[in-house]
Amino acid sequence: MNNPELSTRWSDVARSGHIGQIILLSFGVWLHAADELMVSTVTPAMTAEIGGETYVAWLIALYEVGSIIAGATSVLFVLTIGVRRAMTLAAMIYFVGCLISGFSPSMFPMLVGRLVQGLGGGAMIAISFAAVHQIIPPILTTRVYAIISVVWGVSAFAGPMIGAVFADAGYWRGAFFFYSFQAAVFGMVSWFRLHEAKKNGKTSATSQSALARLLFKIVILAAGVLCIATSGTVNSIGLAFLLAILGITGIGTFIFLDGSSEENRMLPLNAWNPRFAQGAVLAIVLFLTAATAGLITYGPLILARLHDLSAVNIALILIFESVGWSIVAISLSGISLRYYRVLIFGGFLAVTIGVFVLWYAMVPGPVWLITFGAFLLGGGFGAAWPYLVQRATTLAEAVDTERVATALPTVQRLGFALGAAITGIVANSSGFVQAETAGDFAHSSYWIFGILVIPALAGMAGVVRFLYLAGR
Repeated sequence: MNNPELSTRWSDVARSGHIGQIILLSFGVWLHAADELMVSTVTPAMTAEIGGETYVAWLIALYEVGSIIAGATSVLFVLTIGVRRAMTLAAMIYFVGCLISGFSPSMFPMLVGRLVQGLGGGAMIAISFAAVHQIIPPILTTRVYAIISVVWGVSAFAGPMIGAVFADAGYWRGAFFFYSFQAAVFGMVSWFRLHEAKKNGKTSATSQSALARLLFKIVILAAGVLCIATSGTVNSIGLAFLLAILGITGIGTFIFLDGSSEENRMLPLNAWNPRFAQGAVLAIVLFLTAATAGLITYGPLILARLHDLSAVNIALILIFESVGWSIVAISLSGISLRYYRVLIFGGFLAVTIGVFVLWYAMVPGPVWLITFGAFLLGGGFGAAWPYLVQRATTLAEAVDTERVATALPTVQRLGFALGAAITGIVANSSGFVQAETAGDFAHSSYWIFGILVIPALAGMAGVVRFLYLAGR
């Protein structure tokens, strides 16, 4: 039963005795993933009431920043206070953030609320990944990750629709209150029902000096990500590139400091080092996630302005990405782990093809081809993700398995932030904001999606490297 090369059936999951905890962990994923896209459908109604159109991009950027910070540090909370306490704390932080957003009279407190929501949401999903590794038997992990992928897909489908329902009803604040209620219930259930995993080893207490170093690293990471996120929102091209360079420098400094730490590392050893499997896998997640960011950032605006699509039709195209992830993940999850190379390579190749399809079709169409490109993005990740996570955690050193599990969703958030920043810089430099004619929009849109081919190809290089190292 402990042989990871064996295939499993859904009945094995049902008989495992872990169904309740799997459902509970999946709910934490739901809250985080559904919130990400929900805000996009309430933004028009929100800005009409409280203003702040200039800072609309920060609604997503700050959420991602909070998610990255929380995801990077959540493993330390899991190791020190346990899964149950860490998850409950994360749910309460998210609850507070939702209330701040829901009661915001202007854009500034709304942005504060989004940052707090990101902290709680990012922690919930990172803790969920770590808890799967700690609590669930290894033979069942690919099935559980497939369930999480389905939940993620359903969340991406339902989140925008929930926001649209409240916005169309004239009460956009209700969307935030709806999620705050769920977070409160989730936190209480987690406290009473989430079983603690058995300790695999001793965890040393964090000294005051170690805590100070940890906080310093977090500040460096946050500053770097904020600079990159800001670079996509300013109008000056020179300032945008300066902020991007400062952001990359900040993140690089964080990686150096974290890799030099003897204790309390946030990322696994040799993170970003292509000579090691864990370095290659983080590069895969970072670059290929960044390559998909165009569809959710500028995709809706382009579809509305160039193809005259309604909000419902645009939402359906976005939903095809999440549906593709869910359908493919659940369909392929029972395949034996001995075929992980085919699934990982084929899945991420589909993602890369999807990026090229959107580059080609986003401006001239047809709409069905754009929809197919969106499906490839989600379906490719759905095929590869469960096997990538399982293989990455298996190859990691024993002291780093939890760090690898939490690093993957954290780096995914970083990829979205980087992708949004890249598309923002290109959009501003190519005149997207000032565009008045269809030709102007088409020119800018071509460059927005064309630039994403670069991270897609970099991600595929990481895939080839990871599979080579994993097979040695």
